[in-house]
Amino acid sequence: MGDLPCDHDALADTQNCNVEILRKIKSNDPGFQELDLFRSCDEDQDYVPTGEGLGRLGYFVGNNVILKKLSIWDLREGADEDERYGCDSRLDSVEAFFKGLSRNKSIETLELHCELLGGDIFRMIGPFLNNNHNLTKLRLGEYELSEFGREEARHLSLALGRCSKSLRVFDASCIELGDAICADIAVGLSVHPQLTVIHLNGNHIGRTNCIALGTLLRWTTTELEVLSLQGNSIDDEGVKVLTSALTNNTRLTTLDLSYNPWVSNVGWRSLSTLLSTTNLKNLQLNSNFIDDETAFLFAGALLQNDTLESLVLTGHRNTMTTAGWSAFSQLLCDTSSIHSTFLSNHTIRYFGYTIPTNVSRYFALNASGSEAKQIAMCKILRSHCEIDVKPLFEWDLNALPLTVRWFNRARTCPIEMRGSKSVRKRKFWAIYQFVRDMPILVVSKWTEMDS
Repeated sequence: MGDLPCDHDALADTQNCNVEILRKIKSNDPGFQELDLFRSCDEDQDYVPTGEGLGRLGYFVGNNVILKKLSIWDLREGADEDERYGCDSRLDSVEAFFKGLSRNKSIETLELHCELLGGDIFRMIGPFLNNNHNLTKLRLGEYELSEFGREEARHLSLALGRCSKSLRVFDASCIELGDAICADIAVGLSVHPQLTVIHLNGNHIGRTNCIALGTLLRWTTTELEVLSLQGNSIDDEGVKVLTSALTNNTRLTTLDLSYNPWVSNVGWRSLSTLLSTTNLKNLQLNSNFIDDETAFLFAGALLQNDTLESLVLTGHRNTMTTAGWSAFSQLLCDTSSIHSTFLSNHTIRYFGYTIPTNVSRYFALNASGSEAKQIAMCKILRSHCEIDVKPLFEWDLNALPLTVRWFNRARTCPIEMRGSKSVRKRKFWAIYQFVRDMPILVVSKWTEMDS
């Protein structure tokens, strides 16, 4: 109790909304699991500290076992009253809050949106990050880290390094990373091989930063499942570095490189190799410079891929013509033969918006929720009105029962997926082909069955 700030039970001198929030936190109210700080009292879970209220809040949060999410917003909110005590007194209150917070063991998500304290906040938050073994998500937002000096960057790196090994998600989007800051973040994260999600969107990440990030991805975060780098300044060399670092990562399912206008087909050619070495399910390239050559690259790379479900290439920088979209149409349903149709891609379900009809209709089939075998069956029925069974004749009449069973299963395909032509008529046509081309075998088999 020695750390308890003075007069913690004197709640009457705090704003009414703060009083109620403090009571809920103090009593471990099971319905109060998320807390937003320093915004306003417009919502039930917002808290505006005044005077010594900040230290009081930290004490109660530190003892709370119910809170799951804490969002700390701009520290300038509610600062007017504190300024009467002087800047040093205000900083002491903030220190007291983080000292109390360091005892909390229940918070799973921490969001820091503070600008006022600069790098000091990373020094203050260190003990909490080290002591809380339930923290799974850390998000930094609304900073301008490019204006930080080396000392502030060092505090950030040390804070990340002190994070518990429970951390799974790191989000530092739109915080204006400089080269040095990105390198410091990479160093701080290098002790967290357990990370599964990294978001670094909108940070002007360029070639130099990609090298630091590539080292992290290659040697440390080998369990990574989601990497989002949209809205940066990545170029062809940056894509090559990232591709090389991710080549052996079989856990990666989502990669987002949207809004990186400096990448050309040189970079996309390198990236396309990931489609044969990883288990990507979602590749986002929205609003990049994508042309027909890019389409041919990815369509070719996807011929042997059966994991990718979403490839987003649309956006205002997309210049693909009918030729480029036709490459994807053929990828999804190659109508040159029944065998080719069967081997087409049946897993990609989404390409973005404004997709030509000849491509979108096959997405509807792939996204139907059916198994790949049934999707292939529906595509065969839609694309081949008369099914030639002559390639099956090398197995004589042994293939006939298999053919009949295939058509019987085909009747389970919804009519909107398989086309309007009768499956029953096509089954009879297939049987007729066997009878017409192998009459002696048919008569012989019929005689055996009749005797």
